[in-house]
Amino acid sequence: LPIYWKVDRESWDQEISNTLAQYNTFSAKVNALRRLKRKEFLRIGLKDLRRLNNLMEITLELSILADGLIGALFELCYKEVLIKYGIEKISNQYSIISLGKLGGHELNYSSDVDLLIFFDKNSVVKKKEYFEILNEAVYLFIDNSVSITSSGFIYRVDFRLRPDGRNS
Repeated sequence: LPIYWKVDRESWDQEISNTLAQYNTFSAKVNALRRLKRKEFLRIGLKDLRRLNNLMEITLELSILADGLIGALFELCYKEVLIKYGIEKISNQYSIISLGKLGGHELNYSSDVDLLIFFDKNSVVKKKEYFEILNEAVYLFIDNSVSITSSGFIYRVDFRLRPDGRNS
C-alpha cells in the first residue's frame, strides 16, 4: 500500500482478508498477520517521520491496524479450536472489547492491548462447555499474539486487568 494511504476500517479488513486468503494453514496465516503488522508499522512510521499526519491521525491508524489484526487473529484461533473439537455449527456468540489506549484509539508503537471477552451464554457443545472453548481460544490467541518469530510478533496482550486477574 502507498505511504499516503489512510487506513480506514473497511479497507483494512479487506486487506487482512485478501492477505489471509493466500494461505491455507493456521501457522501460515498467523505469520502473514505478523508480516502485515511489520509492513504497516513501517508505512505508518514513515508517515509519522515525514510528518504527513498529526499525532491523533497516527494513533488512530495504529489503533485501526491493531483492532483489525486482533480481530482476525482471534477469529483464526477460535476457528482452530472449533476444528479441534469437530464443531462445525455453533449458535453461541462472543464479543471482544478493547480498553486502555486501544479502546480510546490512542495506541502507540509500543502499546500493549488490554482486552475483555464476553459471551452470550454458556452451553454444552459436543461435550465441551462454551466457556472452555473460548478459554482455549483465548490462550491460543495470547500465545500466537506474543510469540516472537522471524516474522515478528503481533501484540502484547493483557486480559488480566479484571477483578479476578487471570481467572476472569
